Amino acid sequence: MPSLRQLFYVSRPTPLCGAATIQDILQISRRNNRQRDITGCLLYSGDHFAQVLEGRSDVVEPLLDRIAVDPRHHEVRVLRSMPCSARRYGDWSMGYVHDGGLAEALHALSSGPADPADAARIDALLDRMRTDPVMGGY
Repeated sequence: MPSLRQLFYVSRPTPLCGAATIQDILQISRRNNRQRDITGCLLYSGDHFAQVLEGRSDVVEPLLDRIAVDPRHHEVRVLRSMPCSARRYGDWSMGYVHDGGLAEALHALSSGPADPADAARIDALLDRMRTDPVMGGY
C-alpha cells in the first residue's frame, strides 16, 4: 500500500495571477483533489503562494511535478516533503487562506539558503493554515 505523504512549497505568482485566477485554481483543485483523495490548503499573501498537499505518495509527487511547471506561478521551492501517518487537513479537499500579513514570513522561507529555524517557521505556518478562523476549508 502506498504511503501517505505531506508536501509543502512556496512560490511567487505571476503578475497576471489575480483573484479570478485563484478562484479557478481552487474550484478545479477541489474537484480534482476529491477524486484523487488529496487534501490540503492553499495560502495566498499577495506576494507568495504556500501550499500543503497530503495524499498517497504515488499521487501527490506527480501532482507537485505538474504544479512546478504551472505558468501561473514561478520560483517554486519545496520546503517539506515527508511521509506522514495522519492527515492534518483531512477535512478539506483544498482549504484557502488569503492573508497579506504572512508576506514577510513567506518571503523569508522562499529566498536565500535554508535556515535552521525554518522547520519551526514552517510548523507555525502550517498550524496557522489549519486553524486560521478566517479561512474557508472545503
